[in-house]
Amino acid sequence: MAEIVPAIIPQSFEELEEKVSLMVGYVDMVSIDIVDGVFAPPKTWPYNSGDSYAFQNMLDGDQLLPYVEQIAYELDMMVENPLQYIEDWLQVGVSSFVIHTEACRDNAFEIVRSLKEQGKHVGIAIKPRESIDVLEPFISEIDFVQLMGNDNIGHNGVKLDESIYEKIHTVKERYPYVTISIDIGVNRETAPRLVEAGATKLVSGSGIFGKEDPIEEINFYQSL
Repeated sequence: MAEIVPAIIPQSFEELEEKVSLMVGYVDMVSIDIVDGVFAPPKTWPYNSGDSYAFQNMLDGDQLLPYVEQIAYELDMMVENPLQYIEDWLQVGVSSFVIHTEACRDNAFEIVRSLKEQGKHVGIAIKPRESIDVLEPFISEIDFVQLMGNDNIGHNGVKLDESIYEKIHTVKERYPYVTISIDIGVNRETAPRLVEAGATKLVSGSGIFGKEDPIEEINFYQSL
């Protein structure tokens, strides 16, 4: 059975809190996508013009993310120089991080090693156009590989690139014991094929929150 991780691309703290509240008791983890508008557009909370004060209030008051005692948080860091953001998100309770090496080629290994030494889970993300050779320096350190389902990251409702199925096979052949996560394009049509190909973790945003009954969608994915 594949792990299902609902993905939230928040435009406000209110949106984040509301969507996480729906998932409590149904999944073990949710993913927050943070986007700085530089590595990928558009900016998301807390870096947009929305209620960024809510995040600063958490930092100033030593508060944690909502429902953090009941659900774990993974942070997909679609930002330039993620090192400058990590400490803040550690402070508010994130326990798993997705690192895009394109955003930090000079210090990616340093970031991965530092997070692992702090007991956090770490995955390396690669886009369809990237070679899996990118993974080689990290494979003994990371907890999972995240294959992005499309080169167009940071948006909801993007179609899955068909090349991903072959990429799953290739990663599985080279690294047979690694957890393979898929993010972007995960829905009822693609999920069974992704699991059959070897994916063991499915990250979905619009495939869950874009539906009338998100819990029904969770139950479907968990049945695969």
